[in-house]
Amino acid sequence: MEWVLVGIALIAAVVVGGAVAWVVARRAAAAHTQLFEHLEVVKTSLSALQGSLQENTRTMFSAFESQMRQTTEVIRATQESLTRQLKEVSETTGSTNEKIARVMELQTALKNLERTLTNQKQRGALGERSLQLVLENILPPTAFALQHTIAPGLIADAAIFVKEGVIPIDAKFSLDDFQRAMDASDEGERERALKAHYEALKQRINETAKYILPQKGTLPFAIMYIPSEAIYYDLLSGTVGAETLVSYAHNKRVIIASPTTFTAYLQTVYDGLRAWQIEKNAQEILKNVEKLQRHLKAYEVSYHKVGLTLTTAVNHYNASAKEWLKIDKDIARLNSSKEAPQLESLAIAERPLSPVAELNEQEEGAQK
Repeated sequence: MEWVLVGIALIAAVVVGGAVAWVVARRAAAAHTQLFEHLEVVKTSLSALQGSLQENTRTMFSAFESQMRQTTEVIRATQESLTRQLKEVSETTGSTNEKIARVMELQTALKNLERTLTNQKQRGALGERSLQLVLENILPPTAFALQHTIAPGLIADAAIFVKEGVIPIDAKFSLDDFQRAMDASDEGERERALKAHYEALKQRINETAKYILPQKGTLPFAIMYIPSEAIYYDLLSGTVGAETLVSYAHNKRVIIASPTTFTAYLQTVYDGLRAWQIEKNAQEILKNVEKLQRHLKAYEVSYHKVGLTLTTAVNHYNASAKEWLKIDKDIARLNSSKEAPQLESLAIAERPLSPVAELNEQEEGAQK
């Protein structure tokens, strides 16, 4: 009985185990199927994701490539711009350096000019050099001379040679008192400096008037050249006592000139020199014409004599021809069987003219 129970229990256990196994197997198969379906879904999703990733990758790569090209172009343009700007900066720096060098040169020149203007001797040399430049720019070299001796011990800074004589020129550069007047801080100091300046100019006018020596070939006036326009225009309103400096210079027969007015005056002198040269050339031409007339008259006399001589020679020749014809006739009569040589007379024998008249007729025929 126990064995039966045991058998039944075993059978029941087997049945239960088989049922459990079957249930488990069914569940496993269902789970496997479900898992496979999930795997298919995942595979499909992965494929779609891969396609999307590839498309996104291509899009990103294309965008990246385009961005790289743009970035490269921007970098190249930036490099070119930087190169150009660096070049411009370099050129600007070079130009700036040149300008700085020029400014330094100008500063040095101004310092030299300042030293020159503060030294009276050098200032005088500067005035003479200015006078020389104006003369050289307008007049021919033969029309003027520098450091010209008017009389023993009296040497003018320059002289102009015109038809009527010599124009003496003296360069004057009075600056010290004028500069003090310009730098004066009050009116009283300025008036005192200007008064001293005008007195100095009056003395310069007297010094220039010493060169007026008509007995030595100068014209009855001289020129005082002031190389500063500022000093010249201030002088026009300057007075010494009750008399203006211009009036004082006029009474001393001194013409005061600045570079501008002196240039205009020299232009007038140049025109006069040209007219004088034309006059001299015309006189020379007249002299040559008179010589030509004398030579033509002498030639006419000689030519007339030659014509008379030729006329006489032709007449003698025609007479000889006539005598030859007579001899010819005599021979013909002596020997009528032989022909005597014939000599034709010259045509001029029929109308003996002077060679001069014949030459005139030939010229008239050639003109026709």
